Amino acid sequence: MRERKARQYNEFGELVYQVGTQGGGSMAEDVSGVRMPSNKAEAECFKLLQDNGWTPTKRGWPDFFCVKGDQVCAVEVKPSKNCTLKQNQLVIMGALSAKGIRCFLWSPDGGFEEVMGMTKPAEQPF
Repeated sequence: MRERKARQYNEFGELVYQVGTQGGGSMAEDVSGVRMPSNKAEAECFKLLQDNGWTPTKRGWPDFFCVKGDQVCAVEVKPSKNCTLKQNQLVIMGALSAKGIRCFLWSPDGGFEEVMGMTKPAEQPF
């Protein structure tokens, strides 16, 4: 677990996920556990989304999505600061963060720690 936790931090000690680099080039490839829901309506919508090029997932969502006035943030709660984010949690929170939604990991003994997402630099056309 310590090795996985170390990989979640950059050289500045920040909890960070670089969108699209873990699984071969896209965030969709980095979301593990994508499977058809058992609920009939959800399964129908899931298939429709897939047929239109989306990668839907119900995994990795934070424990809390918080609203205060016009601000929003997402918080994943862990029982201690030694517990790591699961890969799919890091992917989702990194993607949300990269799009401007502040995300945090919280534990009773570690407090709030911001999860930051960075987009992969665009490739040069030539």
